Amino acid sequence: MGIFAIPGAIGKNGVDGTVYGLIASMAIATVLSFVFQMLFGKKSVDAPLTEQLAANAGASEAEAGNTASSVTVKLEITYNKEEKLVAPLTGQVVPRNQVKDEVFSSGSMGKGIAIEPKDGKVCSPLDGEVVMVFPTGHAIGLKSNNGAEVMIHIGMDTVELDGKGFTTLVKKDQKVKKGEPLINFDLEAVKKAGFEITTPVVVTNSNNYHEVNAVANGTITIGDALLDLK
Repeated sequence: MGIFAIPGAIGKNGVDGTVYGLIASMAIATVLSFVFQMLFGKKSVDAPLTEQLAANAGASEAEAGNTASSVTVKLEITYNKEEKLVAPLTGQVVPRNQVKDEVFSSGSMGKGIAIEPKDGKVCSPLDGEVVMVFPTGHAIGLKSNNGAEVMIHIGMDTVELDGKGFTTLVKKDQKVKKGEPLINFDLEAVKKAGFEITTPVVVTNSNNYHEVNAVANGTITIGDALLDLK
Protein backbone atom coordinates (compact mmCIF):
# COMPACT_ATOMS: atom_id res chain seq x y z
CA MET A 1 0.00 0.00 0.00
CA GLY A 2 3.03 2.28 0.09
CA ILE A 3 2.61 5.49 2.06
CA PHE A 4 -1.06 4.63 2.64
CA ALA A 5 0.09 1.94 5.07
CA ILE A 6 1.43 4.59 7.46
CA PRO A 7 -1.96 5.75 8.85
CA GLY A 8 -2.85 2.12 9.48
CA ALA A 9 0.27 1.71 11.62
CA ILE A 10 -0.69 4.53 13.95
CA GLY A 11 -2.17 2.93 17.05
CA LYS A 12 -3.96 4.26 20.11
CA ASN A 13 -0.65 5.53 21.46
CA GLY A 14 -0.20 7.74 18.44
CA VAL A 15 3.01 7.89 16.40
CA ASP A 16 5.50 5.53 18.05
CA GLY A 17 8.43 3.29 17.13
CA THR A 18 6.25 1.09 14.92
CA VAL A 19 5.45 4.00 12.60
CA TYR A 20 9.06 5.15 12.49
CA GLY A 21 10.18 1.61 11.73
CA LEU A 22 7.68 1.36 8.87
CA ILE A 23 8.90 4.63 7.35
CA ALA A 24 12.51 3.52 7.68
CA SER A 25 11.80 0.17 5.99
CA MET A 26 10.08 1.96 3.08
CA ALA A 27 13.10 4.22 2.64
CA ILE A 28 15.52 1.29 2.75
CA ALA A 29 13.48 -0.70 0.22
CA THR A 30 13.38 2.26 -2.17
CA VAL A 31 17.12 2.92 -1.93
CA LEU A 32 18.09 -0.75 -2.26
CA SER A 33 15.88 -1.31 -5.32
CA PHE A 34 17.49 1.69 -7.02
CA VAL A 35 21.02 0.54 -6.10
CA PHE A 36 20.43 -3.02 -7.33
CA GLN A 37 18.96 -1.77 -10.61
CA MET A 38 21.99 0.46 -11.18
CA LEU A 39 24.40 -2.37 -10.30
CA PHE A 40 22.83 -5.23 -12.19
CA GLY A 41 20.40 -3.60 -14.66
CA LYS A 42 18.14 -5.84 -16.66
CA LYS A 43 18.70 -7.91 -19.76
CA SER A 44 16.51 -6.64 -22.54
CA VAL A 45 13.72 -9.02 -23.40
CA ASP A 46 14.26 -7.87 -26.96
CA ALA A 47 17.67 -9.59 -26.86
CA PRO A 48 16.70 -12.50 -29.18
CA LEU A 49 15.53 -10.08 -31.87
CA THR A 50 18.52 -7.77 -31.41
CA GLU A 51 21.00 -10.66 -31.45
CA GLN A 52 19.44 -12.20 -34.56
CA LEU A 53 19.52 -8.94 -36.49
CA ALA A 54 23.05 -8.21 -35.28
CA ALA A 55 24.14 -11.67 -36.40
CA ASN A 56 22.61 -11.09 -39.83
CA ALA A 57 24.37 -7.75 -40.10
CA GLY A 58 27.67 -9.30 -38.96
CA ALA A 59 27.38 -12.10 -41.49
CA SER A 60 26.72 -9.62 -44.29
CA GLU A 61 29.70 -7.51 -43.24
CA ALA A 62 31.95 -10.57 -42.95
CA GLU A 63 30.92 -11.70 -46.42
CA ALA A 64 31.68 -8.26 -47.79
CA GLY A 65 35.06 -8.32 -46.04
CA ASN A 66 35.91 -11.73 -47.50
CA THR A 67 35.06 -10.46 -50.96
CA ALA A 68 37.29 -7.44 -50.48
CA SER A 69 40.22 -9.48 -49.17
CA SER A 70 40.26 -11.58 -52.35
CA VAL A 71 40.86 -8.49 -54.49
CA THR A 72 44.52 -7.68 -54.89
CA VAL A 73 44.25 -4.47 -56.89
CA LYS A 74 41.60 -2.67 -54.81
CA LEU A 75 40.92 -3.45 -51.17
CA GLU A 76 37.48 -2.11 -50.44
CA ILE A 77 34.18 -3.30 -49.01
CA THR A 78 31.48 -4.41 -51.42
CA TYR A 79 28.48 -2.27 -50.49
CA ASN A 80 24.83 -3.15 -50.98
CA LYS A 81 22.88 -1.73 -53.88
CA GLU A 82 21.18 1.63 -53.50
CA GLU A 83 17.67 1.37 -52.15
CA LYS A 84 14.72 3.52 -51.12
CA LEU A 85 12.58 2.64 -48.12
CA VAL A 86 9.07 3.99 -47.62
CA ALA A 87 7.17 4.90 -44.48
CA PRO A 88 5.67 1.87 -42.68
CA LEU A 89 3.34 4.05 -40.59
CA THR A 90 1.30 7.23 -40.84
CA GLY A 91 2.35 9.89 -38.38
CA GLN A 92 4.93 12.50 -37.41
CA VAL A 93 8.61 12.03 -38.24
CA VAL A 94 11.00 12.01 -35.26
CA PRO A 95 14.78 12.28 -35.90
CA ARG A 96 16.67 9.26 -34.59
CA ASN A 97 18.68 11.32 -32.10
CA GLN A 98 15.45 12.51 -30.47
CA VAL A 99 14.16 9.02 -29.68
CA LYS A 100 13.85 8.56 -25.92
CA ASP A 101 15.88 5.36 -25.88
CA GLU A 102 19.68 5.39 -25.97
CA VAL A 103 19.95 2.13 -27.90
CA PHE A 104 18.11 3.67 -30.86
CA SER A 105 19.11 7.32 -30.52
CA SER A 106 22.83 6.50 -30.32
CA GLY A 107 22.71 4.55 -33.58
CA SER A 108 24.31 1.50 -31.97
CA MET A 109 21.71 -0.73 -33.65
CA GLY A 110 22.03 1.10 -36.95
CA LYS A 111 20.96 4.30 -38.65
CA GLY A 112 17.37 5.17 -39.34
CA ILE A 113 14.47 7.34 -38.28
CA ALA A 114 11.39 7.16 -36.05
CA ILE A 115 7.70 7.90 -36.47
CA GLU A 116 5.12 9.01 -33.91
CA PRO A 117 2.16 6.98 -35.24
CA LYS A 118 -1.33 8.39 -35.70
CA ASP A 119 -2.98 5.00 -36.08
CA GLY A 120 -2.24 1.36 -35.36
CA LYS A 121 -1.29 0.09 -38.79
CA VAL A 122 2.27 -1.02 -39.71
CA CYS A 123 3.12 -1.86 -43.32
CA SER A 124 6.23 -3.04 -45.12
CA PRO A 125 8.76 -0.34 -46.06
CA LEU A 126 10.38 -2.60 -48.67
CA ASP A 127 10.05 -5.45 -51.12
CA GLY A 128 11.57 -8.55 -49.55
CA GLU A 129 10.82 -11.03 -46.79
CA VAL A 130 10.10 -11.29 -43.08
CA VAL A 131 13.17 -12.58 -41.21
CA MET A 132 11.81 -12.38 -37.67
CA VAL A 133 8.47 -11.74 -35.97
CA PHE A 134 8.66 -11.17 -32.23
CA PRO A 135 6.14 -13.41 -30.38
CA THR A 136 4.58 -10.38 -28.66
CA GLY A 137 4.03 -8.64 -32.00
CA HIS A 138 5.69 -5.38 -30.90
CA ALA A 139 8.63 -5.67 -33.32
CA ILE A 140 9.49 -7.20 -36.68
CA GLY A 141 12.63 -7.77 -38.74
CA LEU A 142 12.68 -7.56 -42.54
CA LYS A 143 15.21 -8.05 -45.33
CA SER A 144 14.84 -6.45 -48.75
CA ASN A 145 15.54 -8.15 -52.04
CA ASN A 146 18.67 -5.99 -52.30
CA GLY A 147 19.95 -6.93 -48.83
CA ALA A 148 18.77 -4.10 -46.56
CA GLU A 149 17.98 -5.40 -43.07
CA VAL A 150 15.35 -3.34 -41.26
CA MET A 151 13.82 -3.52 -37.81
CA ILE A 152 10.56 -1.81 -36.86
CA HIS A 153 10.03 -1.52 -33.11
CA ILE A 154 6.57 -0.29 -32.08
CA GLY A 155 6.95 2.03 -29.11
CA MET A 156 9.36 1.83 -26.18
CA ASP A 157 9.36 -1.13 -23.74
CA THR A 158 6.07 -2.33 -25.27
CA VAL A 159 7.29 -5.92 -24.96
CA GLU A 160 6.00 -5.60 -21.38
CA LEU A 161 2.44 -5.65 -22.76
CA ASP A 162 3.07 -9.31 -23.60
CA GLY A 163 1.29 -9.04 -26.92
CA LYS A 164 -1.88 -7.39 -25.63
CA GLY A 165 -3.21 -5.07 -28.32
CA PHE A 166 -0.87 -6.38 -31.06
CA THR A 167 -1.94 -8.54 -34.00
CA THR A 168 0.71 -9.93 -36.35
CA LEU A 169 -0.46 -10.34 -39.93
CA VAL A 170 2.62 -12.08 -41.41
CA LYS A 171 4.99 -14.89 -40.47
CA LYS A 172 8.71 -15.61 -40.73
CA ASP A 173 10.06 -16.19 -44.28
CA GLN A 174 6.92 -14.70 -45.83
CA LYS A 175 7.49 -12.55 -48.92
CA VAL A 176 6.18 -8.99 -48.64
CA LYS A 177 5.77 -5.94 -50.86
CA LYS A 178 6.00 -2.25 -50.04
CA GLY A 179 2.81 -1.13 -48.32
CA GLU A 180 1.70 -4.65 -47.39
CA PRO A 181 0.19 -4.78 -43.85
CA LEU A 182 2.48 -6.38 -41.26
CA ILE A 183 1.05 -5.60 -37.82
CA ASN A 184 -2.08 -4.00 -36.38
CA PHE A 185 -1.96 -2.59 -32.85
CA ASP A 186 -4.29 -0.74 -30.51
CA LEU A 187 -2.65 2.68 -30.37
CA GLU A 188 -4.91 4.07 -27.65
CA ALA A 189 -4.47 1.01 -25.45
CA VAL A 190 -0.68 1.30 -25.67
CA LYS A 191 -0.83 4.98 -24.75
CA LYS A 192 -3.25 4.38 -21.87
CA ALA A 193 -0.90 1.71 -20.53
CA GLY A 194 1.70 4.46 -20.19
CA PHE A 195 4.12 3.43 -22.94
CA GLU A 196 5.95 5.71 -25.34
CA ILE A 197 4.60 5.10 -28.87
CA THR A 198 7.48 6.54 -30.92
CA THR A 199 8.40 3.79 -33.40
CA PRO A 200 12.00 3.50 -34.68
CA VAL A 201 12.68 2.20 -38.18
CA VAL A 202 16.32 1.07 -38.16
CA VAL A 203 18.62 -0.26 -40.90
CA THR A 204 20.53 -2.78 -38.79
CA ASN A 205 23.21 -3.39 -41.46
CA SER A 206 23.88 0.33 -42.00
CA ASN A 207 27.61 -0.42 -42.31
CA ASN A 208 26.89 -2.04 -45.67
CA TYR A 209 26.00 1.37 -47.10
CA HIS A 210 27.98 4.54 -47.75
CA GLU A 211 25.02 6.59 -46.52
CA VAL A 212 21.65 6.10 -44.84
CA ASN A 213 19.79 9.36 -45.36
CA ALA A 214 16.43 10.37 -43.91
CA VAL A 215 14.41 12.07 -46.64
CA ALA A 216 11.18 12.54 -44.68
CA ASN A 217 10.11 15.21 -42.22
CA GLY A 218 6.89 16.50 -40.72
CA THR A 219 3.73 14.47 -41.26
CA ILE A 220 3.96 11.42 -43.50
CA THR A 221 1.66 8.62 -44.59
CA ILE A 222 2.30 4.96 -45.35
CA GLY A 223 4.20 4.64 -48.63
CA ASP A 224 5.87 8.08 -48.54
CA ALA A 225 9.64 8.23 -49.12
CA LEU A 226 11.44 7.66 -45.80
CA LEU A 227 15.10 6.58 -46.15
CA ASP A 228 17.61 6.57 -49.01
CA LEU A 229 20.32 3.89 -48.78
CA LYS A 230 23.38 4.56 -50.91
